[in-house]
Amino acid sequence: MEFKQLKYFVGVAEALHFSNAAKKLYVSQSALSQQILLLENEIGTALFEREKRTKQHKVALTEAGTVFLMDAKKMLQLHEKSIETARRVGLRQETIRFGIFKTALKQRLELITLFTKNFPDIDLKIVELSTYGEVQKALIEGQIDIGFTFLPIQNHDLTAKIYQKGTLSLILPQTHLFAKKPFLTLKDLQNEKWIEIDKSTNPVLERIEWACQEAGFNRAASIVQVVTGLELMYSLVSLGIGIALGPSFLDLKKEPNLVLKPLFNADGSPFNAIEVSLALAYKTEHARPLILALMGLIKEA
Repeated sequence: MEFKQLKYFVGVAEALHFSNAAKKLYVSQSALSQQILLLENEIGTALFEREKRTKQHKVALTEAGTVFLMDAKKMLQLHEKSIETARRVGLRQETIRFGIFKTALKQRLELITLFTKNFPDIDLKIVELSTYGEVQKALIEGQIDIGFTFLPIQNHDLTAKIYQKGTLSLILPQTHLFAKKPFLTLKDLQNEKWIEIDKSTNPVLERIEWACQEAGFNRAASIVQVVTGLELMYSLVSLGIGIALGPSFLDLKKEPNLVLKPLFNADGSPFNAIEVSLALAYKTEHARPLILALMGLIKEA
């Protein structure tokens, strides 16, 4: 007897309908019927009265089926409890070193919450690194178990799963002339001064410079300040010292003096030429079960 068969039996017994149960269990009706038949053959008696199906194709439990349903539920509950107990005991002995880089503020809090909510018994150690490149290096060197990084992945020994992706948007002070303009292209920005994230932290800097040159200007000559973190970038932009580019998924709710404006091409279509992706990564050969379970919590963007 397999636990899968018990689960299928309880599903049909509660729905009293093979087709409806099959949909809820994400299995074909024929496969479900076959497994129930195998279970009945092993037990040696019918669990459902198929000859009494109604016009709605409902089935009824036999007397044996009614009795077996109570025990089947108990067995499934015991099975789930045993797994949970083993998991809790095992996870108390496991430490996960989670590497993050400084500019991933909101996202790292989301991931920490996701991990601790689903695996409250793990010992989660946060390792803060300066740049996304250092996160990838720490993974390769075995200093951390899971790392939060920008794409691209620089080493083929790492496996990554995209957590969030977006395009480039413009960060402006609310007082800027362009703050209320609905339509902005790179060409509109050719006379602006810029605040830029250091190239070690910016995975798309070279592509940004190329795109600006395609739009007819050399942005590099107009960069007035290079910073290593978002906090300083926000402060300088807010003071009107320059404008900046950032991923469209940035959260500026706590920055009331700033606005995030989308960029467009000259024809009015969204500027999607440069994509920015955040990902969770691990060293492939270090893929122990808990790491894979944490990676499985991520719904790939």
